[in-house]
Amino acid sequence: MTEKEHFIIKEKDVQPVTVKHAFGDAVFRELAKIKDVLFVVGILYPGSGTETHTHGDSTEIYYVISGHPTFQVGSEKIEGETGDVIVIPPGTNHSVKNDSGIVAKVVLIHVPN
Repeated sequence: MTEKEHFIIKEKDVQPVTVKHAFGDAVFRELAKIKDVLFVVGILYPGSGTETHTHGDSTEIYYVISGHPTFQVGSEKIEGETGDVIVIPPGTNHSVKNDSGIVAKVVLIHVPN
């Protein structure tokens, strides 16, 4: 890597995107997209999360920064906690919800296959 190839992105400088769902809003910030790799920070307020969905052509990796989000990966329910990494293979039905009483913060990375 040459000196001109590196860069810094500050989370506070990235415009948030609110994803509205029937059970609450989640806020995501797309911090970087390099080629087809996407790096996102998500804030899951109590009661919020995503609908069940799949990514047919990418692996999704979650890292729990704080809180206790619940992941549904296929038929498995995973109670996340700080420091957990959840890897979701392409084509796997999944969702993430925050059923706890505190805010959860996650990093998610989409990696193409």
